Amino acid sequence: MKDELSDAVPCSSLAVDSILRVGTAGAIWGLCIGPYDARRMGLSGIPRAYFVAKSVGKFSFQCGLVAGVFTVTRCGIQRYRRRDDWVNGLVAGAVAGAAVAAGTRSWTHAEGGVDEDSGAKVGTRGDEGGGVEGGDWACAYKVELELQRLLFQGRFGQDQSPLEMNRAFSRA
Repeated sequence: MKDELSDAVPCSSLAVDSILRVGTAGAIWGLCIGPYDARRMGLSGIPRAYFVAKSVGKFSFQCGLVAGVFTVTRCGIQRYRRRDDWVNGLVAGAVAGAAVAAGTRSWTHAEGGVDEDSGAKVGTRGDEGGGVEGGDWACAYKVELELQRLLFQGRFGQDQSPLEMNRAFSRA
């Protein structure tokens, strides 16, 4: 029954189904992690709601993109090879991972040097961890949150702290 169904249904329909399902899971994840990150950044009120909504859209889009690329690639390879085995999933996973990496990759990290935004040393040698020197990802995450907070302040006011923004929006 499974073989008949996968042969009868077009790859595009399978892709839309997986995009909707996994994109919904990404949206739920964004609803879970968005408030946590907003609290760590010190946001509340309207800036917090805006940040959470942005997180939901970002995670939903990224998860849906991975699912769509994976499904279309796996289905296409399966129809080309006329086999349903683990090789199809392996190649499709590699293609989906490469597509996401190409879209989200910071090319300054690929070349090595200093990241312009955070000022952290980056590189591609094995002893540097392939990214932030020393592999201190917790520090890199804190830098990312701080950069997001600064960018978010630029959206609502250059000289306002998140607490001042909350007071300004609660008075309005």
